[in-house]
Amino acid sequence: MNMKAEVKPARPAANAAEILLAIEAAARGAGDLVELSHVIANETRKLIKCGQVGVFSCRDGNPVLVALSSLSSIERTSPLVQDLEGALARVWSQSGQPVLLSLGDLRDGDDQRLVDLAYGCFVLVPFVWRDGLPFGAILLGRNEDWSERDLKLISHLSGAYAHAWAALTRPSRMRVDARWRRYILPGALVLGLLLALIPVPLTALAPCEIVPLDPETITAPIDGIIQTVLVEPNQRVEDGQGLVAFVDTTIRGRLDIAERAVEVSAARERRLQQAAFDDRNARRELMIAAAELRLAIADRDAAADQLSRTRVMAGRAGLAVFASRKEWEGRPVSTGERIMQIAAPEHVQVRIDMPVKDAPVVRDQARVRVYLDSDPLNPIAARLERATYHATPIAGGGLAFVLYAHLGDVVPPRIGYRGTAQVFGDDVPLIYYVFRRPLTALRQLVGL
Repeated sequence: MNMKAEVKPARPAANAAEILLAIEAAARGAGDLVELSHVIANETRKLIKCGQVGVFSCRDGNPVLVALSSLSSIERTSPLVQDLEGALARVWSQSGQPVLLSLGDLRDGDDQRLVDLAYGCFVLVPFVWRDGLPFGAILLGRNEDWSERDLKLISHLSGAYAHAWAALTRPSRMRVDARWRRYILPGALVLGLLLALIPVPLTALAPCEIVPLDPETITAPIDGIIQTVLVEPNQRVEDGQGLVAFVDTTIRGRLDIAERAVEVSAARERRLQQAAFDDRNARRELMIAAAELRLAIADRDAAADQLSRTRVMAGRAGLAVFASRKEWEGRPVSTGERIMQIAAPEHVQVRIDMPVKDAPVVRDQARVRVYLDSDPLNPIAARLERATYHATPIAGGGLAFVLYAHLGDVVPPRIGYRGTAQVFGDDVPLIYYVFRRPLTALRQLVGL
């Protein structure tokens, strides 16, 4: 690779301004550093009389040849390229001003390499950021001495080239002072370690619902069919008010038959009592008649008790909490099946279905923040009171522990409101808080 090239004749001075503007426009219009370096290497000779132009980039403080005029690419293994880069490293300047060099300045002592350089006069102009750090340079060579006019043109062009180069380079690479670079990585590591050790509360989110506190549960007292529900959902009821009426046709018929059986047994007993004074057999049958009368009375009382149970009464005042009347009317139920609840609207609590995977967050008297769907911008403070020891299936699939939290001094929300509860656990390092889920997933994946 020979740097010798034909020296183009100087252009008339009248066209110098136009050529300068065209070169600056081409430099600022370059799309990347490769295109810009070729513009610098090839367009500079149109304005300044020179034989060869080399463009260098600064990488880790060392000059690297990136473009050479009249060449489309640089062969990195070429001895001339390596010698040029080594020579330029010895004369590298951070002043930003043109530096005049001779062929002897580029050679290392008595070393006679660089014999391929056919020019004896050189000028080196570094590209320097505002903080004084060089990021590139342009090297021009010819056999004639450099005039003051040439040096002014070169300085002007190098400023335009540096500006275009800066526009294509990330600002973070130019703004860091060299004396601080060695402290950035250790400082970042120390800062990251300190941030990772900051204690933060371990939290978990879970669906929640406002439920009554210690409600009265209304269950079916007998096996039967509900004829009608006597109250509306969320209706205010009083103590002793009727709630549910069962179909009583069969039970009422049993009571009528039992009452007739009592009358028959009582009449037979009276007849045998009268006959017992004269008839020994009547006295023996009298005892049997008395037992049959007691049995008939017991059947009648049982039927009467069942008939009284066909109408369910409220045991306290409160709200009747259930879904709808149509859901229950005409429906057969078994003894003990829950129908509704009677709850005091001013006594409520929060039920939280905590997924099993977030169970480690749960602790005694944990802080809870409730975000209701009806008012998500105003969270309600609560305190965890109790939790189940066994996970139960929840709607939507999966298992969850049921938690109950007591609300603070706030206006009790309406029973049935739903939302999301944030449960606060013990303090843990920030790094554990961030990577807890990925670590759990990784452990489940690898089976550790």
